[in-house]
Amino acid sequence: MIASSTANRSYWALKAPDREPAEPAAGPLSADVAIVGAGLTGLSTAWHLKQLRPDADVVLLEAETVGNGASGRNSGWVMPHLGLDPAALKLVYGAERTRAALEFAYAACDYVEELVGELALDCDYRRHGYTLVAVDEAGREELDATLKLYRDLGLGDKLEPLPAEEVGAHYGSPLLVAGVREPAGALLDPMRLVQGWERRVSDAGVRLHERSPVLRIEQAAGCRTLTTPTATVDAKQVVLATNAYTQTIAGLDRGLRLGQAPLYVYGAMTEPLSDELWAELGWERRDAIKTVLSMPHIFHPMPDGRIHLAYEVHVDWPARAASDFRVEFAREAERQLHALFPPLRDVRIEYHWGGPVSLTLDLVPHIGITPDRSLAYAFGWWGHGVSVTQLTGKLLAEMVTGAGDEVKRPWFARRRSLPWPTAGSARRIVGPLIGGQRLMHRRRLRGSPLA
Repeated sequence: MIASSTANRSYWALKAPDREPAEPAAGPLSADVAIVGAGLTGLSTAWHLKQLRPDADVVLLEAETVGNGASGRNSGWVMPHLGLDPAALKLVYGAERTRAALEFAYAACDYVEELVGELALDCDYRRHGYTLVAVDEAGREELDATLKLYRDLGLGDKLEPLPAEEVGAHYGSPLLVAGVREPAGALLDPMRLVQGWERRVSDAGVRLHERSPVLRIEQAAGCRTLTTPTATVDAKQVVLATNAYTQTIAGLDRGLRLGQAPLYVYGAMTEPLSDELWAELGWERRDAIKTVLSMPHIFHPMPDGRIHLAYEVHVDWPARAASDFRVEFAREAERQLHALFPPLRDVRIEYHWGGPVSLTLDLVPHIGITPDRSLAYAFGWWGHGVSVTQLTGKLLAEMVTGAGDEVKRPWFARRRSLPWPTAGSARRIVGPLIGGQRLMHRRRLRGSPLA
């Protein structure tokens, strides 16, 4: 029997230190800046705002509790990626902009490491890197194409091809035929990272209110008014850090309401592996691996001896809690684990959970501020938000305060974003693409234990 975490809480949330949630917002309130969403984007923005303007009155409103969304449910990968994969970005935006996007993502990885050290964020941070792996000849060709793309972009030194004979031996899998190592990547505990940020934000004087979902945002004379079930907040400026839940807020213009669509991602955690099993498996670096396949494809060793697995499954609209839980994924993840790593054939999935991340039609995050500077926003991380959200928090704080040089902002924060045409279009467009790719991969693996 595959167990599930209570009330769809992630494994990270289950083992996180207990904390008393902040009181919900009550009565009429006012603030210089109101930030909506206490995930990594909102927390980083709040902290950076107080560094730039220590006297600013900043209110942070969270619908549930800090880290309840993707920030506390993700796989804990610090990845140098922005939006969809680099090959797609180059096809749409060209080499120069793709290189700039990747350089921002690499800078974001370095910034996470800097912040973890500077703010003493206790989150099991481990810069082990990660490895992209192939299980067939088509996958090997995909890895070769990735290496060529990075060389063409002038970033060839960022990736390390691994000798074919080393890959399967190192990771204890006879099915792995090729690998490309990404040394810039890191692993961490996302919920402990969020809780560390919450303490730093509170220390900086930010007023946090949890269980305070913002239902509507309206323009008023000289401010914007935010309505929660128990309060109204008048703020001179607002920052939306709501990612996959942005469309749940009434009163937003079409570009924000339809700017992103939720993609549901599912995670699972094995029971702890014995020392003997780890010795048989190998995996000396304890780095994570990601296959180039549309099936449970992320395998992440944990400090407590478990293995975390994850994979994105389907698009929905709006974000629905009912879609957060899929025992079918846990069963398939367990089957893939046994097929890919024969020594783990008796290891079972012990916890599983899910939740939405955010997709944009134009493949990159939507980051910006309205012409009157009353509302800033950032969403659409495509499941790669652990690193880029925290550097984006710095960028949003600069936008709100007018600090920094606007011309030097990344190109994806200086453009008109493209929304989805209708609320249901993402499901109709992306859903078949995901399903088709998964079917194609299963067909090409016919005869393999992974099929």
